[in-house]
Amino acid sequence: MEKLSKKEWVAVAVAIIFVGYTLFGGNIMSLFNKSSSMDQNSLPAATGASSSGVVINDITVGQGAEVRNGQLLSVNYILSLSDGTVIQNSKDFGQPFEFTLGAGEVIQGWERGFAGMKIGGVRTVIIPPDLGYGAAQSGPIPPNSTLIFTIELLGATDVAPQPVQ
Repeated sequence: MEKLSKKEWVAVAVAIIFVGYTLFGGNIMSLFNKSSSMDQNSLPAATGASSSGVVINDITVGQGAEVRNGQLLSVNYILSLSDGTVIQNSKDFGQPFEFTLGAGEVIQGWERGFAGMKIGGVRTVIIPPDLGYGAAQSGPIPPNSTLIFTIELLGATDVAPQPVQ
């Protein structure tokens, strides 16, 4: 077994910190907050597995309206794997990603990860392989990968129903 170089150790440390922050979000910093008075906005956000099969950790609960199926959502996101490898950052494309919630345009776990989310919110959604790409490889995503999305919900607009042709 080869010894790791200094650069490799730094890369490992950064990956561990990134995964820790992704999983626990800004809530971990509240452990170091010396303020004894807490208002409703400073309480830790909801965390945990949902009945939908995804794990949701609200880093910041949005102050806007809760999203609904059929709305066009505008989001920024970072997709990483459970080993900390960042696969994609939507900001690299120069514009937010948009999709219609509930229309089947994205993987099941992504759809389920927006349940109860409010505009302006930031959350981490951990998606098991069966709600992601499963046993198939999708671009740089290996088969049977657990996906970790950090999502910022920028906006939601109602979409006019399309007539059936």
